[in-house]
Amino acid sequence: MSEDLRPDSDETTEATLDQEVNMDPGPDEEVIPTDDAVIQQLQIEKAELHDQLLRLQAEFINYRRLQETRIAQDRKFATERLVRELLPVLDNFERTVRHLSAGTPVQQMIDGIQAVEKQFMSVLQGQGVSRIASIGESFNPEIHEAIGIVESNEHEEGTVLEEVEAGFRIAERIIRPARVKVSKTV
Repeated sequence: MSEDLRPDSDETTEATLDQEVNMDPGPDEEVIPTDDAVIQQLQIEKAELHDQLLRLQAEFINYRRLQETRIAQDRKFATERLVRELLPVLDNFERTVRHLSAGTPVQQMIDGIQAVEKQFMSVLQGQGVSRIASIGESFNPEIHEAIGIVESNEHEEGTVLEEVEAGFRIAERIIRPARVKVSKTV
């Protein structure tokens, strides 16, 4: 405000406010309509948009719950499929144990146990599981877990000489590293 418009009374203040309100907007200023119909229309649009937002939020929450339920069911049924494939292996294993207690000859027992092992490996392969090659391979800490060292001048240092426990993977993901003994030159 300039010094001429310094408020000395209420009349001067009202006159100054009237001048400020009636000023024409500059090129960067927006004209705000004061028409009641426009304001009412904007309030209706705001209420509609708010309602639409609430409905979308509710739909999203329902969608997320549905997806969580589907994922849980998929996990359950994936396990069910694996169990169905493993049940015949269990049946054959139980038959082998019954034959063992019935006094079946040793060679027949060995053949039966090998057949069950082959069947079990077939089920695993059907699930995309494969055994990690170890013996004779160079030790690789990404797929092998060294649990012992074997001194040897016959093998290059770091060669896997013995597999204590087989390692397995699904595609490129290691499920369990192979537990191995590794050579060390003397």
